[in-house]
Amino acid sequence: MTCHVPRIIWCFLAVGLALRLLVIQWTAGIELILDEVNYVDYGQHLLKNGLLPDAFRPPLYPSLIALSQWLGGPFATPVRIAQAILATGAGWVLYRWLRGHVGHKGAALSSALWCFYPVLIGYTHLLWTETVFLSMIVFFLATALPAGSLSLGRTFAAGFLFGLTSLTRSVLTPVFWLAPLFVLLKPTRFSWRSKPSLRAAIFLAGFAAPIAPWVAHNIAVEGRPILTETTHGYNLWKGNTPWEHPFATEAPQYPGPLVSIPMFPYEGSGPRITEHCEGKHTLDVPFTRWHLSQCARTMAVDYIVSDPMAFVQRGFTKLGHAFHPSNLLHRHLHLNLYGETGPAWSAFIIWGTTLSYGIVALIGLMAVIRAPRTPFTGLLVGVGVYQAAVIFITFGNTRFRLLILLVGIILSAWLPHRTRGSEE
Repeated sequence: MTCHVPRIIWCFLAVGLALRLLVIQWTAGIELILDEVNYVDYGQHLLKNGLLPDAFRPPLYPSLIALSQWLGGPFATPVRIAQAILATGAGWVLYRWLRGHVGHKGAALSSALWCFYPVLIGYTHLLWTETVFLSMIVFFLATALPAGSLSLGRTFAAGFLFGLTSLTRSVLTPVFWLAPLFVLLKPTRFSWRSKPSLRAAIFLAGFAAPIAPWVAHNIAVEGRPILTETTHGYNLWKGNTPWEHPFATEAPQYPGPLVSIPMFPYEGSGPRITEHCEGKHTLDVPFTRWHLSQCARTMAVDYIVSDPMAFVQRGFTKLGHAFHPSNLLHRHLHLNLYGETGPAWSAFIIWGTTLSYGIVALIGLMAVIRAPRTPFTGLLVGVGVYQAAVIFITFGNTRFRLLILLVGIILSAWLPHRTRGSEE
């Protein structure tokens, strides 16, 4: 079914893209830090050797960096431009998809929030996976949850997109066995689509299509069939250890607004945990990141089991770090990575993004309350709850709340009215 895209939506997309390109131009010479440097190293290794060095990073984002370097020129700019175009495409898909469910007004609201949320615009310049990951989530949801009928071919495509999204950030992979619900349930009423068993098999086959080559890669370089990557145990340990992370006290803090928190509350212990686990390594094989992850997971589980109530208390602290009014743009500003921005721009970055975060969070909360109780909204809320649980269990970072905010942005389509989509 065709869907005319009104001129106002094209204006949203054009202005959103222009703002992202302006950010890219402004940050062309910005210093790369932390995971950005690691992603670049992995992309260069892939370009040079045809394989990644290990399974520490899922392959999709390093592949994007490798492709940009292969095209020549300053690699960061092509990656950022690709992210801007991908985000703009996601805004278009968001409108086309939600219009079938709620009509023009609601779909336009969601698309506008996606295009103009300042933090999403600013994230375009970061060589982290958020822009690509969130855009892939939009593509997956739009494919899996159409307002009308869902063909078997589209079912396969949804599984394939879910697999690619997992290879961007593996946070979704542990619940891949629940993912077929997105193609099995009808969006607007609690009933199964036709041929549920076949649909589930087709979806999982689509999921396996991009995952299988990566597993084969990991057998070749790691000697074992790793499904996505080898950071799970390490990430669990970062938020569940009696060790005090040095950067939590030694590194700068966000000076607010509202309350100050460390910029790097769970960082700085990498060399120490590596040395510790390597010292405990007794197997007659080289010590790898996989062994580090396994060692760290064991230490984290032992610590959690030793005091479950302390684990619960830490969980709320992690959520506090994730939902603090600051964001990574603030961090770059306070670390002077943007150079001399002037007081006006500094105030805009701090208070503009803080205010916009509060507005989007409030809109998302209102949307969850107002949206109809259907499988569509239930599945989306489930994604948000799952991401909050990941933060609660592992560690908190303002980057991790973006998936939850995306759920609110999508559900905001129900704020103007509660039009229900038709199903064929």
